[in-house]
Amino acid sequence: MKKLLIFVGLFFIFSVSYSQVFVNGININEQKSNYCIIKQSGFYRISVNYGQEKPNKKAEISDKSGKRISTKNIVTILNFMGQNGWILISCSLPDINSPMWVFRKKQIEK
Repeated sequence: MKKLLIFVGLFFIFSVSYSQVFVNGININEQKSNYCIIKQSGFYRISVNYGQEKPNKKAEISDKSGKRISTKNIVTILNFMGQNGWILISCSLPDINSPMWVFRKKQIEK
């Protein structure tokens, strides 16, 4: 039983430490920023601001294998971010057609 618990614990640590979210080909988990904002504009268009010099107007989110995450369903994006080391800390509706979500990067304890 101890071996199983150790294995599960190591698997969890390994999966969290290697989580990767790519926005237009850039791994935002490796960026210095601890926060990112995802804003939806229109039906399937999103923008992601993670502190880059020039925020993108249209973002493509993918995993480490390059598999694109669908923007047709925002819950898919929220689940993907949560599974990859980001915590949803705020959501707002600044404009009726433009909901916005603020995420914070999970801190891995050392």
